[in-house]
Amino acid sequence: MDLTTFKAKAIAEAKSHPCGDWVYKDPSTGKVRETASWQASHLDNVDGKLIETKFEKLEAPQFRSADGQYYEEAALPEQGDEYCTTLYAAQMKAERNARISDTDDYATIGDITVQREAGGKRTALTDDEKAEITVYRQALRDLPETEGFPWVEFPALPGCISYEAGLKISQRAAQKEAMK
Repeated sequence: MDLTTFKAKAIAEAKSHPCGDWVYKDPSTGKVRETASWQASHLDNVDGKLIETKFEKLEAPQFRSADGQYYEEAALPEQGDEYCTTLYAAQMKAERNARISDTDDYATIGDITVQREAGGKRTALTDDEKAEITVYRQALRDLPETEGFPWVEFPALPGCISYEAGLKISQRAAQKEAMK
């Protein structure tokens, strides 16, 4: 993925979460705390008294950013290169950490077996395959220091674990997609 593509996806994601036409803004910060499609009201308990504040009508549409706040489209943090790079770096590090975790058992259990293909019989890892996994794990750890990070590719999975670890990677991707 590159910055332009990620930025477009991030903006589209934010725009898929529009704010209601009416909002209650935090009096101290001015940030949207609640939204509604109609003129609702908000009740605050101030010194034991309930204070009702009517929602105000938005002048222009606002959208929920990845930071959880609402902004007009032009003011979305996703419009900025630095914000998108930081956001993508965090996503890459989270996936990198998950991929390291995916391989923990292969690195720590001496007599672990792996399924190398769908429906295949489990077989033990050879010493050479264990060494490949160690190199792969180190490449994952070094990923944030790679030239061009976060706009880099993950290292290739060692063939000996590509089926099992690949399933875990695919399942995570499907879960992320389902949560959108």
